[in-house]
Amino acid sequence: MFEYDIAEYSQINPDLYRRELRRLQAEFLKLQKWIIEEKKKIAIVFEGRDTAGKTGSISVLSKYLIPEHVRLVKLGIPTQRQYKNFMKRVIPWEKELLDNGTEIVKIYLSVEKNIQKKRSEKRRNSPLIFWKFSEDDLKVADRWDAFTFYKDQMFSSTSHEESPWVIINANTKMVAALNSLRYILEKFDYPEKNIPKPKVWSEGMNIYNLKINGVLFENLSYDQFKVLNSFADES
Repeated sequence: MFEYDIAEYSQINPDLYRRELRRLQAEFLKLQKWIIEEKKKIAIVFEGRDTAGKTGSISVLSKYLIPEHVRLVKLGIPTQRQYKNFMKRVIPWEKELLDNGTEIVKIYLSVEKNIQKKRSEKRRNSPLIFWKFSEDDLKVADRWDAFTFYKDQMFSSTSHEESPWVIINANTKMVAALNSLRYILEKFDYPEKNIPKPKVWSEGMNIYNLKINGVLFENLSYDQFKVLNSFADES
């Protein structure tokens, strides 16, 4: 288990994000092409608390991939009996997959308690994504410590040297998506690999834009953008 974070991404804005994302998505398609040609298999697992951005990150990664060579699987909520059984058998099962040629990448999107609360409130009040909100979301914050216990138990029971959990900071969803893509690309060697070096964006330039409740705020400094970003509309 380890953390992966590209420091340069902490200062990225939506316009720069779209440019960087396009470059990484093109590189990701190269990786898929190699996987298809070499008849390889890669399983990428996303986990994280509610509102951590799992669905969004998966959508970003899979958007331009060749559909007939991608399978998305949403796992349901296990029963208590299935959970205990799985936790006992997961590492031998993963090692068997690895021995049979399936590569496994496990990404945990980590989000802070206050960020999760803000995102839940955004969902509740949004005219577009209100359907993602349920009354159970209000109870999540109260159960933070309980979820932390099970998260730590998951790490200790399922993270091993051949297939560790990679923790990615998901307090900013754009940064989480870029870091997830870049980590996967760096992990594999494929033909014509050319991952763009992360750029250093200037804090002093007023180049940041965002929308809050549909209102566009333009030409913000990095400090202004950093303060307002937690209130920005979800894309």
